[in-house]
Amino acid sequence: MKKINLFITSARLSVTLVLLMVLAEQGNAQNATESTGLAGYRTLDTINYVGKGYMKPLAARKNYAVVSFVFEAGARNNWHLHPGAEQLLYVLEGEGYYQQEGKPKQIIKKGDLIIVPPDTKHWNGASPKGRFLHLSLSDHSNQGHVKWFAKASEQEYQN
Repeated sequence: MKKINLFITSARLSVTLVLLMVLAEQGNAQNATESTGLAGYRTLDTINYVGKGYMKPLAARKNYAVVSFVFEAGARNNWHLHPGAEQLLYVLEGEGYYQQEGKPKQIIKKGDLIIVPPDTKHWNGASPKGRFLHLSLSDHSNQGHVKWFAKASEQEYQN
């Protein structure tokens, strides 16, 4: 397997989109859906997540992190934001939801890219239809990586 290094500066993360797509196409994060199961993934906590979900850090550097997430049908994270940090969500498989505070929920599918601006409160997760797999690429900041809030309500999830 060819290894790709991501070099990220303080410039917007969106310049790394091409590299992120190459990583996905090479299958670095596709292992979650192989017949062998979820080797190397760890179960998400029940404090900040609803339903069954898994994560696998793929790269963690001083200025950024790339993580593969798998959400089973109906699973999702709580409302949260990334202080001072932009985040990219690239969908590899399935159908999911993404919602920014004050905006309608969006349906997201394989190949979709969501750019989450710094300090933007949001949630995301799988639709009820099945497994949802995505890559998360985010800046690191001195303010902490994630600030968690309340669970996305059933009404927010369903509507």
